[in-house]
Amino acid sequence: MSYKTVHLAVPKEFIFNDAFSPEENAMIWKIGSDVLLEGRKVISGLTQKEIYEQIKEDKREEIQKLEMRIIMEKEMGQKMLDRIKEEYETRMKDNKWDIETMKEKIELLKEKLKMYENENKEIIRMEIDKEREKCFLLLKEKDLQNKCYRDTMEKMQESLQQLTMVKSNFKKGIDGEKKVGDLLEDTFRDYNGFELIDKHTQASQGDFHILFEEFDILVDAKNYSKKVDKSQRDKIKCDLLKNENMSFAWLISLNTNIEKYDKAPVTFEWINIKQCIIYINKLLEYEDPNKLFRIVWNMCKELYKIIKYKTEGAEEVNECKEINFKTADGLKNMSKHMK
Repeated sequence: MSYKTVHLAVPKEFIFNDAFSPEENAMIWKIGSDVLLEGRKVISGLTQKEIYEQIKEDKREEIQKLEMRIIMEKEMGQKMLDRIKEEYETRMKDNKWDIETMKEKIELLKEKLKMYENENKEIIRMEIDKEREKCFLLLKEKDLQNKCYRDTMEKMQESLQQLTMVKSNFKKGIDGEKKVGDLLEDTFRDYNGFELIDKHTQASQGDFHILFEEFDILVDAKNYSKKVDKSQRDKIKCDLLKNENMSFAWLISLNTNIEKYDKAPVTFEWINIKQCIIYINKLLEYEDPNKLFRIVWNMCKELYKIIKYKTEGAEEVNECKEINFKTADGLKNMSKHMK
C-alpha cells in the first residue's frame, strides 16, 4: 500500500503520539474532523439571537427561558462530545476502538440535536405567531378608531355645510330685503305721505311698512331659488290680520313664482272685506320694477275704493260685489298686458 505525507500545523505545546500506524492516523483524522465539524454545525445551528430580537421586548421572560434551554442543550451537546472524545481517546489507547458503535452514537446525537433544534424553532414560531396576532388585533382596533374619527369628521363637516347653507340663505334673504327696500324708496319717494319703515327684525310685521296718505301696505320680500310655498302665504295672512290698520299686504318674490298664484305676474286674494293680499311673481325679471310697483299701487288704489265703499255701506252688498268683480276683471286684464 502506498502512502502520502500530510503537513499539519499544531500548537507548540501539542504532544504528538507517533505510536500509530498510517491507517490509524487516517482514521483518527477522519473521525475527529467529522466530530468537530458536526459540533460546529450544532453550535451554530442553535443560535437564535436574530429571531429573538423581534420579540425580545414583550416576551423577555419566555426568551430568557428559551435561551437558558438552548445554553443547557449546548452544554449537554458539548458534554456528550467531550464524553465521546474521552471515550475515543480511551479506546484508542486501549486499541479497543469500535468504529460502528461510535458512528451509531454520532447518528443518535445528530438526531437528538436536530430534534432540539426543531422544537426550538416551533416554540419561536408559536411566539412570533402570537405577536403577529396581537399586532393584527391592534391594527384592527386602530382601523375601527380611525373609522369612528372619519365618521365624526364627516358629521362635523356636514353640520358645518348645513350651518354655512343657513347662513348663506340668511344673507341671501337680507340682500333681497335690501334690494326691495331700495326699489320701494326709489319708486314712491314723491308720493303723498310716503314713509318706508323697516320691520324685518320685528315678529309678525313683515319686512316693511309703506305708509301713504290714503292707505298703508305691509310688504314681505322672498329671495328664493324655488317657488314660494303655502307656508309663506299663510304667514303673510296672519301678519296682515294682526295689523288691522293695514289694508294691503304685498308678498313679493324676486326670482321665482308664488305657488298657486302664478297664473299672472300680479294676482290678489281677499282675506276679509277690508284687507287684501297682492302676490307679485318674479319681480327682478322685469326691466323696470319701479314701473311694476306703480301699477300695483294703482291697483291697490282702485281696490281701496271698494274697501271704503264696503265699510261705509253706501250701496247694497250685491252692487258692491258687482263693482268688485268688474274691478277684478279689469285688473286681471291689466296684468295680462303687463308682460
